[in-house]
Amino acid sequence: MSNRKRDKVSPGDCLQSLLMFLPDLRGGGAQRTVVNLFNHLDRSAFDPVLVTGSARGPLLESITDRRGIVDLEKARVREAILPLGKQIITHRPRLLFSAYPDGNIALMIAKFLSRHKGAVILRESNHRSAQGNPWGPIKGCAVAWSYRKADRVVALSNGVRDDLITRYGLQPEKVKTVYNPVELAFIAKAATANCEDLVEEKDSFRILSAGRLVRQKGFDILINAVARLRPLNIRLTILGEGEDRKDLLNLAERLGVKERVFLPGFQKNPYSWMGRSDLFVLSSRWEGFGHVIVEAMASGTPVLSTRCKSGPEEIITDGVDGILCEPESVEDMAEKIHFMIRNPDARARLSQAGRRTMGRFEAGRIAKEYEALFQSVLEEAESHGR
Repeated sequence: MSNRKRDKVSPGDCLQSLLMFLPDLRGGGAQRTVVNLFNHLDRSAFDPVLVTGSARGPLLESITDRRGIVDLEKARVREAILPLGKQIITHRPRLLFSAYPDGNIALMIAKFLSRHKGAVILRESNHRSAQGNPWGPIKGCAVAWSYRKADRVVALSNGVRDDLITRYGLQPEKVKTVYNPVELAFIAKAATANCEDLVEEKDSFRILSAGRLVRQKGFDILINAVARLRPLNIRLTILGEGEDRKDLLNLAERLGVKERVFLPGFQKNPYSWMGRSDLFVLSSRWEGFGHVIVEAMASGTPVLSTRCKSGPEEIITDGVDGILCEPESVEDMAEKIHFMIRNPDARARLSQAGRRTMGRFEAGRIAKEYEALFQSVLEEAESHGR
């Protein structure tokens, strides 16, 4: 990790200078996407620097070249705006990139304050209309402003793309779908690693889910579905942390399944848990993509997911490489879980098919899509004298 000034790259040089911004290196989907992209960018074509509000977080260990990291040492995003502007002035990147709403706003303000003329690409990771009204009026206006001022907006699924165009009035040609980059080979290997914290229970059917413990993820629906199947020997593990932890544990107790529901928190290697599970369930009410679906498939675990907006139906072909159920339907989810318990041959078939179809999300392949997008935007900016 470094706070040094990097060599300035002028528009005439062969390498395209790129500044990527992340508020932190926690284990969220947006952070993982930027880190994977930073790791896989072609250094013979691009000269990236990753500026972080704070470089603390579990994803720091995943970065292959820490010399390209600048740590602003700011815990709050708004406190990072002025230092970020100084980094923009220092590096003079031809292209700016951010992948998270708070970071997107900060980057656009920093660009404005620094009077930088470079191009900007922002990324949206969620279906905001399905989410309802996630922000107050000021932040909502700031998000809309940032997307309208950007040269391109990346949507991580076609459903999110449609929502961006409708919600913010963006021109369709300005919004491009690029799926999340996933380290498939790394996940397949990590899935076979020993997991000391995983308690094996003889003859139990092991269901795994993962994500922030918040309403969006629908873990209350999953616990209710497991409770409907109480006569069966099911062990449900939900990885992650969040504000709903206490409510979920209380729900499991009220439904009489407290002894079968486990919340071990954030895990450094969730893939070893995936690799030892009989079924992975994504129970979300809404998503932007459903990154954990791809990770579970890469781990060799059959997947059941809600067909929520948006992402799962773009990943899973129902009955071919996974199973879909209706969102917010305890009955349908319980029925599909019961089917998977009773049909080990179907689980094996779906597991094999899932692994075969995941190649389209491989990190190196997705990085090439981003590189092509970056190059296209840079050429367009150059044609306009920027």
